[in-house]
Amino acid sequence: MTAIPLRQKLSVAYQLMRLSEEAAYPPRVGNVSMSGTRLRHAAEWFIEHDPVRTRTLVLRLRDKDLTHNYLSRHRIAALPQNLFEELP
Repeated sequence: MTAIPLRQKLSVAYQLMRLSEEAAYPPRVGNVSMSGTRLRHAAEWFIEHDPVRTRTLVLRLRDKDLTHNYLSRHRIAALPQNLFEELP
């Protein structure tokens, strides 16, 4: 079994993210996950390679573990003071 190159994985992740945004393909409808699981995997890849797009996915998915992984100490430290004060 051959490993899929990172570039190819990220390309698919970008396509899925665009589909969910442009075609209004929701992460969840009630208790049914439409694209939520796939978008969560994409967000995990984006955390390391494209943190700007990760922010939109984190907000959209509202996943506690994903949010915790994304908002590391250095990202919290880099937030402007007014945004930091709004955090719970």
